[in-house]
Amino acid sequence: MKTIFSIFIVCLFHNFASAQDGIIWAKDHPGLYHKSKPCSISGFKLNAIYDVLNQIPFLTHPKGFDVYENVNVRPIQNDKAYRGGLLLHFDAYFNALGKGIIHVPQKFLLLNIRVNETEELMNNNSVILLDESSRLDMPLIFTDTFAVKYEEINGYSVGYVVNNELGRDIPYYVLNPKHKACFIQWTKQQYIEFWIKKLNLDFDDIAKQLVQDKKDYKETQNNETLKAILPQLEKGIKYDNNMYTYYKEKKKYYEDMLAQMTVTEKKQPAYCHLSEKNSLVIVDKAGNILDHFSGRMSYELASDDSENVVPLLMFNPTFFDSHLPKTSIQFILFDGIGESAEEFVKNVQDQFYSNIPYKEIAALMYK
Repeated sequence: MKTIFSIFIVCLFHNFASAQDGIIWAKDHPGLYHKSKPCSISGFKLNAIYDVLNQIPFLTHPKGFDVYENVNVRPIQNDKAYRGGLLLHFDAYFNALGKGIIHVPQKFLLLNIRVNETEELMNNNSVILLDESSRLDMPLIFTDTFAVKYEEINGYSVGYVVNNELGRDIPYYVLNPKHKACFIQWTKQQYIEFWIKKLNLDFDDIAKQLVQDKKDYKETQNNETLKAILPQLEKGIKYDNNMYTYYKEKKKYYEDMLAQMTVTEKKQPAYCHLSEKNSLVIVDKAGNILDHFSGRMSYELASDDSENVVPLLMFNPTFFDSHLPKTSIQFILFDGIGESAEEFVKNVQDQFYSNIPYKEIAALMYK
């Protein structure tokens, strides 16, 4: 997952920037180049990307570090395109007093080049209703992505992105030559239909809970040592009944809304609330369960005149061209590094990113 990998990289950078160990990067020491093994899926030309990148002498004739190249493939059932990555491992040499030229275990750098992984532009922190969308086998719902700004880099149009979801700005460089949208917004019809299905799940869950609570109550009535908790069980049953009624009313509300919508209204983009204003109320000020629940559930569809709303997004189901083979490369993202005080890291930034032949790599795509 991108978040785990990004956290790992950030930790490495922290080591680079904060190390006070008296060793000096041996920037002129000849390094070794280790070529990647072939990709395990025929026709998925990850190694062809390396063939282009390896025109940079910095990689194949390294100084100050060893270079290891690896490819990995992540075929997922029902995906329209194989996903994979190229992993560049830079293992630096250092001159340590009394020890000569050595590798330092904590001082290495990993760079990832991601292929057909558009999810890297999604903010993981903005995913909502994950359990429900998974149980219903419906598209992932999220509210935020990282903006892509296209600019010319090394003579080619490259998307520039800043990922700040971990509280630290990490640049990405994107090859998406057709400038296709990676994400689209849910329509009101789609989101209402999702909510109706979600409420059916809520019905089932609360009905099962009610059966269990009534069973527990009956068993407790016949147990002298547990009778003291009967009032609490009664509250639980009241809560279950009220929630069932609430879900029933909410479902009818959305069914009526959908039935009254025009075709144009159904196609309008959907937004949801983030504020807690008018949220679901189940107890009074004294903490007693109300006889009737009311209010808004989290992430409900926002009305057109609402404030503090966010767009509801999904992956673009037509981003990957279904007429192309699954092995077709249709999206490439180069992980950046971000700021670092380490001389070794700065050298990689200067020598690698400034020389990436984006145009030649893009020529490998859509085949």
